[in-house]
Amino acid sequence: MTFLLYPYSSMNQKFDKYHAHIKENKIDFLVLGNSLQSDSLDADIIDYELDVNSYVFTPQGSYPESLYYLLLDVANTNPLKTVVVGWDIIQNFQYPPYVYPHAEELYREFLSDIKGNNELAKLTLKNIMEQRFTSTFFDWSSFPENILEIPAVLKSKNIIPQEKVEKKPHKPINKEELRTYKNFKYLQVIETEYKNEIQENDKKYLIKIRDFCNKKNIRLYVISNPIPDCIFEAIPQMHDFIETSKEFMAQENITFIDASDDSVFPGFTKDEKFRDCFGHFCGEYRTVFSKQFCDVLKIMNN
Repeated sequence: MTFLLYPYSSMNQKFDKYHAHIKENKIDFLVLGNSLQSDSLDADIIDYELDVNSYVFTPQGSYPESLYYLLLDVANTNPLKTVVVGWDIIQNFQYPPYVYPHAEELYREFLSDIKGNNELAKLTLKNIMEQRFTSTFFDWSSFPENILEIPAVLKSKNIIPQEKVEKKPHKPINKEELRTYKNFKYLQVIETEYKNEIQENDKKYLIKIRDFCNKKNIRLYVISNPIPDCIFEAIPQMHDFIETSKEFMAQENITFIDASDDSVFPGFTKDEKFRDCFGHFCGEYRTVFSKQFCDVLKIMNN
């Protein structure tokens, strides 16, 4: 298990909003993922197009391990019928800079530390048990601070009122600028080491998600968001990574939706639809993509 208390205000607000929402509504359609799904799937459109009560719950940088524990939390109080899990091709095939292969052992060490530290125990119980919206679930590669520093991290959180969060317009990728301008972190993406194999921890937790959904009779979809054309041009093996993903999902009997497939999601890989080279949509394309996503699900379910 990989409980961590996330210090950033935007994440605290997401959990606050989530727990407020489920007090008034019962979610039957859940979208789990990271910032890519947050940018691309609109709950209001999903509700209207599919006649469901949906929620898009997408902590920044999440991996399948994170999403599994989020799923358990949501399913505990909601009558879920459908779950959509984001599969980030660029992130999942990236050789991670921080790898802690024994996350569960580390967590047990943390529990052991709590037993001998009353102040730490009080702080942890207060934030995890009493204020669940301040906690999220990440594998340790997403959070490189040493586990013993968690109390200091907790005290550093600073919640900013939502109305004071500055919203900047999303400027689309300009391929000509990419050659000289690093604002879109283009070089960070293309100079990263990739390998054409799925990390074992990601496989493990996708299978856990599948098994949980099967047990609870929940329909499961895994979706990979569109990848900008400029990334396909710079890293042609991205096509291989998609095929590897398809093969794994088929082998494990998981329904996989490849949103970079132009025959299913026409035109969505075009660079002007993205604000960076990681695949985050410009705001106006969120509505268009959400509608197309719903149309794809309607066809699949007919």
